Amino acid sequence: MTALRGAMNAEQVVRAELAAWDHLDVDEAMKYFAQDAIYDIGPSYPRLSGHDAIRKTLHAYFNRATECDLKILHLAVDGHVVLMERCDHWIVNGKPMDTPVMGTYEVKNQKITAWIDTPVMGTYGVKNQKITAWRKYLIPPENP
Repeated sequence: MTALRGAMNAEQVVRAELAAWDHLDVDEAMKYFAQDAIYDIGPSYPRLSGHDAIRKTLHAYFNRATECDLKILHLAVDGHVVLMERCDHWIVNGKPMDTPVMGTYEVKNQKITAWIDTPVMGTYGVKNQKITAWRKYLIPPENP
């Protein structure tokens, strides 16, 4: 999604980013990150800083997935900050998974400068899950 004319606002930038994820397109997704962006995937996972680290992680995600649909449940915008409750649907290694997430995005100069995802446990059918589904396939659990 792009603005019809001129600059994109914060919401449009974030929606365009999510559309790139839905297409599993690393190059498109990286267009919306500032060079010095941070991406905090959630607790117990290292905070990513800069294009190289973010690209490497997105590449790992997208290469293992055959489908990604980041469904927006609720969205609020305050200037350059976008708050978004999502349910992320993935098919990875042939297995479907749904992960509820609360995302916070900071957008400056039409680029995402910070993206912080917080898994929402105990809702949408993921009760008692020790790790989020997407992390399960990137980092195998210690006790399967």
